[in-house]
Amino acid sequence: MKPIDILSCLSPFGRINRLTYLGFVVATYVLAMIVGVLLLPFMRVLPLGGMLAVRFLLGPVLFLYPGTCMAIKRLHDMGWSGFFILSPLAFPALGVAFLLFAVLTEPANGPDGDMRAIAFGGPLMLLFATMAGFALFKLVLLVIPGQSRNNRFGPIPAGLSGREAATLS
Repeated sequence: MKPIDILSCLSPFGRINRLTYLGFVVATYVLAMIVGVLLLPFMRVLPLGGMLAVRFLLGPVLFLYPGTCMAIKRLHDMGWSGFFILSPLAFPALGVAFLLFAVLTEPANGPDGDMRAIAFGGPLMLLFATMAGFALFKLVLLVIPGQSRNNRFGPIPAGLSGREAATLS
């Protein structure tokens, strides 16, 4: 199998097979763990809020754009438009709908209508819905095979042949 070019991760054009996408996802997680370990010495210097800010700002800057480009290429391999990258955003919308349903149907628990459980659970529900949506989306990208012919997004991804192409592309 041909190794992936690092700069190709920065372009949303073309196609990649499932095995290449899996390698990218694993490499991204390993790199994120290494960055996390390298940031450990700064935990004593920065307060917890500062450390979390560095962690949650550094991660998206490093991984969001290449991850989006690779997911779009994987969608292209399946013959789908890159706009399907927006489909995981439906899960937070479902979380908001469920939250509104819970608020509107929750009976009052006291003289003032104690809604603390919903007020605490609502953001957690939205966070869970968002995480579940993106995890399910990545799973779909790994499970659905690519088209076994050239499509409007380019030729069949190079690097696999014969039986490998039939099972892993």
